Amino acid sequence: PPASSGPSGTPTSGPGPEVAAYEEGFRLYRTEHYADAIARFNEFLQNFPSSEYADNALIWLGECYLKQGDPVSAAVAFEDVVKKYPEGNKVPDALYRQGIALLEIGTKSGKEATFRPAARQIFKRIVEQYPDSERAPEARRQLEKLGT
Repeated sequence: PPASSGPSGTPTSGPGPEVAAYEEGFRLYRTEHYADAIARFNEFLQNFPSSEYADNALIWLGECYLKQGDPVSAAVAFEDVVKKYPEGNKVPDALYRQGIALLEIGTKSGKEATFRPAARQIFKRIVEQYPDSERAPEARRQLEKLGT
């Protein structure tokens, strides 16, 4: 097969700087260096905003924030996936994780009455708009727990 070409049309061999940057962020996440991973994913998103890995990078960014106990920043990162990549295959996953982050915000802030209905709306959206996604059964379970 012919060599694949990079964004500039030049042939690429092995992982280019884009893939290397993404993989470095993911490696930092996996090794629980969340602050470094956040910096790396943010840098990646600045340098490669139209990368096919951009929606993944935002998801991992959100996960890093959750691991650091910052569900507000996590919810924003997950929302960005939905806003910036609405046609992407990561939307149901991002919505689900956003719902979980909202539940965590409610618990931490003592404002469950505000955040639980917001999370419920998100889980409902997954079930209605993405019924065949892997996240739909989990969203249904969350709805049952929340008492629809």
